[in-house]
Amino acid sequence: MRPRATAVSLHFAVTTAVLLTACADATRPPDHPAEPPDATAPPAPFLSLRGVSPSARNWSVGGITGNTTPLALPTLSSNASIRSAAFQAPPAGTAPASPGVLTVAPGSPTEVNNCIPFGDNVTFGFTGFIYRNVPSFTLRRGDQIAFDLGGRNDVPVRRNIYLAAANKNPQPAEFADDLNIVSQGVRATGWTRIVSEGQLPRNARGNLVVGDFELTYTAEAPFVFAGGGFTIGFGGTPPGVYVDGNCDPGLVGTTSVDASGQFYARFFHRPEQDLTVLDVVIEGGGNGVALGGFRIIPATREPAAPLVDRLHAAVLPPGNPTGLAGVWLRVRLRDPNDAGPWDWRIDWGDGAVNSPQNVKYTGEFAFLRSVLYTTPGPHTIAVTATDPGGLTSAAATTTAP
Repeated sequence: MRPRATAVSLHFAVTTAVLLTACADATRPPDHPAEPPDATAPPAPFLSLRGVSPSARNWSVGGITGNTTPLALPTLSSNASIRSAAFQAPPAGTAPASPGVLTVAPGSPTEVNNCIPFGDNVTFGFTGFIYRNVPSFTLRRGDQIAFDLGGRNDVPVRRNIYLAAANKNPQPAEFADDLNIVSQGVRATGWTRIVSEGQLPRNARGNLVVGDFELTYTAEAPFVFAGGGFTIGFGGTPPGVYVDGNCDPGLVGTTSVDASGQFYARFFHRPEQDLTVLDVVIEGGGNGVALGGFRIIPATREPAAPLVDRLHAAVLPPGNPTGLAGVWLRVRLRDPNDAGPWDWRIDWGDGAVNSPQNVKYTGEFAFLRSVLYTTPGPHTIAVTATDPGGLTSAAATTTAP
């Protein structure tokens, strides 16, 4: 049975060494815009990188289409497919892993005189802080978030801790009176719990040292922040079950006009994971004072080698409607701990070996060998990728006819 072809329009971006497109979760460098092939361009090299244009949505490996005429490739199963996507920047909220420690600390004189949120989780409901001008970061499982106490609590400070991006990056706060700010309509866009109240933090009761961020929790869930307005929430009891109700003042606090420019407001007496406007006082007062900082500490991780998988090979004979004859090899590269570029080694199984250098692409894409096999198959293709640190993936293999 002939594999079913999916009609797409094929365009290719030409560089000095490769032709490329993005497929599925591929990441495409911005310096290679897509353009039609140049009829006067030199012949294609023995090995290139190829794929579909930004306008394409699906590419069926079982059938390649040039213009409107499908080309059936009976050597491949019809269910082998590559999903392609428009070239675009990473989505909003995507940020690189933190290269080092991120600290939001007071730049003005501080006071230790308040028990929200580290000295009482019973009286004040859902509590927390709102920040401004916070740099982007990625918190991974195993990373740490720390807070600064200048007094000891009577019991370990166990809390449900939540993070959220704010709906806006607040402007500098204006005080309506001595303790409360004028609302700018700031709210959380959606809470992610990164610490559960069952966790016993390091330095669990705090200490008397100001500025050491000793109360340290380990992240149990990831969180990606794109920068700007940021909120941290602390769960109350109820609905939590851990009780800490003596209101021991321990927070190292500043105000909404802190010289760092990163502190905006606090909130309290809120329902758990409140998504309404947070910079309005609904009970009590003082949302512009007793604001605490935080520190993000990336965990030390052993470097990991790249992972190459999802290999699939197809042979396109001369004269096919795409005008691209040769051996197509789809690959997928994943290497979240490295930004590349990568050096590849492709053994085509017939004595030919290619070693593309400084390839910047990740995700799914395709290499094209422009020379067809001259010996009968099947041919076992073996592929590896090496990152800038010298770590090499395990060999991935597939067969071509």
